[in-house]
Amino acid sequence: MSDFKSGKELIDTFDLKPFELFSLVKSGLQPYNHLGNPLPPPNITDKLKNIKGYESELDSLLRRCPQLSNEEFQKRFKSNPREVAWYYEQRQRHQPRIEKLSRDIEDLKNELLQIENKNLWVNYELSEDNSYAQQTINNLLNYYYKLTEATALLKKPETHGSEPTPALPEQTDPETFIRSVSISYLSDTEVSVKIGTKGPKTYSYNDLRFQRENTKAWRALIEILQSSDHLYHVGVAHGAGKARNKTYDANRQKLGEISKKFVSFLNETCKPQLPDDFKIFKIKKDVRPGTYEPKFIVSNRSTEDARYDSYSKDGLITEIEDLSLRKAALEKRGDKDSENKLYQIVDKLNAAIIIAIDKKWLERHRAESYLNPLED
Repeated sequence: MSDFKSGKELIDTFDLKPFELFSLVKSGLQPYNHLGNPLPPPNITDKLKNIKGYESELDSLLRRCPQLSNEEFQKRFKSNPREVAWYYEQRQRHQPRIEKLSRDIEDLKNELLQIENKNLWVNYELSEDNSYAQQTINNLLNYYYKLTEATALLKKPETHGSEPTPALPEQTDPETFIRSVSISYLSDTEVSVKIGTKGPKTYSYNDLRFQRENTKAWRALIEILQSSDHLYHVGVAHGAGKARNKTYDANRQKLGEISKKFVSFLNETCKPQLPDDFKIFKIKKDVRPGTYEPKFIVSNRSTEDARYDSYSKDGLITEIEDLSLRKAALEKRGDKDSENKLYQIVDKLNAAIIIAIDKKWLERHRAESYLNPLED
């Protein structure tokens, strides 16, 4: 007899509600498709689909506007100089999009590389959009699961005669959770933090438990976010004659303070509880000794985002308002096509808001209302 049962068969077997099946999946019950392949959560599936879509669009643009070497250029247009103007017009028109797609593909692939087990659902949260959340539940009902795994995850009742109930989701692994956190530089006093599948939010140094913007720890965090490689060199423990290096101790103390404050912030704003002594930086082994790198994702502002630099204040605020309205409309629809469009709108909205904040044309609370209009 097969060990695989559909979600519908499982809820009948154990007398569960559909949402309790979701709790089991978050506890570690692996969904499989009809071919027996493990299925990742929707946020991972969406990233994979976006990569595929971006690569398809990029391939189409490169065929329409090929990147030619000088030799290829001379060979192609020597016999027909009139096509030169057309070629340069196409390059000028499509090059920004080509660069943006290339960066987006690289960023998405890097995000996926940070996830050790892409089929794990433990960090996935149902969408706040009821229709999209229901679609996820419906999909889970149609997926297949190993009966032995489901049985092991169901706690046996202590009271005789009571029905078995799903085990509560296990504690999120701290290392897995921190890899779902993304931080980007906005200004010397503010950063953008994105946790899991939730939208990014803007936080000041004070929100992240730093007393002042000029503290050594805060300045070190800003330095890490702004640097090209996002590494931080603390030095070596002992100098000449094995004397203790005070700079080494001071730099490590900065990283320790950043970890302590950010863990405190995460534990107060998120469900997963990280250990108080959890470190959000780790030694990078393939570079010079004493170099640390973040365990979280650092998101960079791309060069194409600077296109908003040319906007006037009124023009940029109007663009932000329009993008925010389009974002809200797409979120309400909740279908797959709208979700793919939503990623592009959110990218543009974040870029426009970053420029507006940098130019001091937009206050933080207003930026927050545009990014999360339903979470005032």
